[in-house]
Amino acid sequence: QFGPLIQFPILFGDAFMDSTASTALQVVPHIGLSAGCFCVLSLGVDRLLSVAMIKKYSNISRTRYFSAHLLSMAVFSSFTVYLLIAYYVP
Repeated sequence: QFGPLIQFPILFGDAFMDSTASTALQVVPHIGLSAGCFCVLSLGVDRLLSVAMIKKYSNISRTRYFSAHLLSMAVFSSFTVYLLIAYYVP
């Protein structure tokens, strides 16, 4: 997360940062954090399916399977961004 690095001079100087700039700096890290968390969950479910249903798992189309994982990560991350925008208070 790079937000604290940008805010470091502001903490020890005379300048200030409004909440709009601070929120804009934190959008990308929030997307990365939520996508990473969902990726760990997705990996756990993938390993569970590979052990529980060995025959069916080996017959799954890899392209569709990875596309479904990427799409679900994108939806989860976009919901996080929606929450940032919906509950933004200037």
